[in-house]
Amino acid sequence: MPAPLRSLNVAVDTWRDLAAVAELHLRYLSSRHPADRRTKALLTRYYEVCRDDRDTALITADHRGELVGYLCLISSLPDLYRQLLRKHWHEAIGFALRRLGHHPREMMQEFLQKIMPAIRENILPRHRGKNPLPAATPGTFELRPIVVVPRYQGTGAAPLLLKRGEDYLRSRNLTSYFLRVEAQNQRAFHFYVKSGFQVACRDGNVFLLTKSLP
Repeated sequence: MPAPLRSLNVAVDTWRDLAAVAELHLRYLSSRHPADRRTKALLTRYYEVCRDDRDTALITADHRGELVGYLCLISSLPDLYRQLLRKHWHEAIGFALRRLGHHPREMMQEFLQKIMPAIRENILPRHRGKNPLPAATPGTFELRPIVVVPRYQGTGAAPLLLKRGEDYLRSRNLTSYFLRVEAQNQRAFHFYVKSGFQVACRDGNVFLLTKSLP
């Protein structure tokens, strides 16, 4: 097991190198997303949207200047998707078509459940002169995602990121938050349960975990 790092710097709202954050995100999701420069560019756009959203927080962990992990806390994923479509819809649709080639059944379900509603609420109203973005609903935060570079796993980076994220939520007077984790990701699942999360429900291959903040 790697030794704990004593020179780890964990900070909130460090939106300084979104390309590096997108690179870690792409590695984390490499089995489900095409790993190419266009996907990385769209992920960078996604984190730019997160940066501009006042109800989103990014907590990063640096070791001697190297980004070794991060977590993102969001209040409304549908709102972020709508903003992404509003600003970068050409890139988003291109990404969806590429992903369709890799995971046709999964992508078709996501397209019908998430992307088409966002298009109807965002792109089509914009051409009619309507406001495409509804007001966000405050008070609910989701951890999405937490990523640590593999060689730094076991060094204490993930618990420190989680602690700093929870400190941020308490500063916003939040009393709980939630996350989703795939059933086959046993390492992450056991980490979250050990960290105080409880299983709220299971939807197919995905667990919904919640945690109350004292």
